[in-house]
Amino acid sequence: MRPQKWSPREVFDRFSRLPPSPMRSRAYRSVTQYLLNNEQRKGLREFEVFMAFSYAVPLGIESADVDMLDPNSSSPPAPDIRCRLSGGTHFFELAEVIQGNIAEASSQKNRQAIWNTGKHVVAMWDTLWDTFTKKLGKHYELSARPRTLLLYYDRGDSYWECLRPVVSERTEELRMALLKAATFENVFLFDVRRQQILEWFTTASVITEPQAL
Repeated sequence: MRPQKWSPREVFDRFSRLPPSPMRSRAYRSVTQYLLNNEQRKGLREFEVFMAFSYAVPLGIESADVDMLDPNSSSPPAPDIRCRLSGGTHFFELAEVIQGNIAEASSQKNRQAIWNTGKHVVAMWDTLWDTFTKKLGKHYELSARPRTLLLYYDRGDSYWECLRPVVSERTEELRMALLKAATFENVFLFDVRRQQILEWFTTASVITEPQAL
């Protein structure tokens, strides 16, 4: 397993050191739009998401030792990220949960409609479940352990106030799928916009305030 030849850390570190300003935002857009290809932009965004996650969760992730891994450096491929966590090596696979048109319904009127229409909540659960099980069915480099799945909402609202009761009802179903697949030891659900850990599923239980892995 090798880090990617192009490191998103270089861009991330360069811009994170600068104070927020319209000039920084314009420079960042120019770099990502004109100097990076689609694969590099995706890698940079995943790196940003993971760093935001590392700041939001009290796991002791050592930010200086976060590497995006080259998926072509091993077969089966390595997970997306290797890092140092509480003194040991840990691996993370990232997957964005995309709600499609539902996630774009950000007005208060549409949000109320989601609350009142059960089919929308079912569709959001189905999207989360499909993303979750798709990752559980993949194979990764055997030595890349321990391994955690990070599911995140980024380009749309998570509508967690609607999803929370459904996820709570399906807790045992999620845990049993995690146990059966034996692909990951932990699964985090992270809302990038809110900078909030929504849930943490482990092979043993569901914990909403993680302390350590």
